[in-house]
Amino acid sequence: MINILWGKSSYISAGTPCFLINRYQKASNGISLYFTECELRINEGRDNRPMQLQIERGNSMKLDEDKLSTAIKSREISRVNYLYGEERFLVKTYTDRLLDATVGKDRNDINLIKLAGTFPVDTLTDSIDSIPLFADSKAVLISDLDLEKFDDNGIEIILNSLKDVPDECTVIISMTGNTEQLKKAKNKKLITALTKQKNAAVCEFAHLTTARVTELIMKKRRNVAV
Repeated sequence: MINILWGKSSYISAGTPCFLINRYQKASNGISLYFTECELRINEGRDNRPMQLQIERGNSMKLDEDKLSTAIKSREISRVNYLYGEERFLVKTYTDRLLDATVGKDRNDINLIKLAGTFPVDTLTDSIDSIPLFADSKAVLISDLDLEKFDDNGIEIILNSLKDVPDECTVIISMTGNTEQLKKAKNKKLITALTKQKNAAVCEFAHLTTARVTELIMKKRRNVAV
């Protein structure tokens, strides 16, 4: 992690080179930002105005489990989250954590819209664009989205809808079904597109080692005991 320090200093100038940072977490006297592959730029001030700090998100937002967990804890959640991988119980676990963080623990909440498999594409666009009811945020959960069942026009509508998700909406694509379908061309196209998309995060839960499985089991047992 790189800490960003901002203030009057001879060490920071308009000639300072750009940096790549992984994340800048919440500080007691600062703001909370979460970025990956960000570019830090320092613009020279004019007319006695202070220099400006500009942070731009890069084109990659592929997270591992630890980074996704950090993002959820800090409430710096991407507008679109695509979860997949061999460890389906982790996909389910982090789907639940994202839902808890966005709409709470009630899975029948009015602001939780559920879609699965295939559906009319306008259902997705309407779900994303609708206003939350009696709340500040809502979530759209898409379980086991299979783009192989959509025609090219439908896929383009879906991709465009996911590019323009409003701040009050979080889309969660949870792939807990057959992992073989992820290897097909249309589904791979979606993963590639979201990986390059600024408002999206893609997290793959690969096969766990025996040590990691043991750690998770022990952690779950401790939580149950409490």
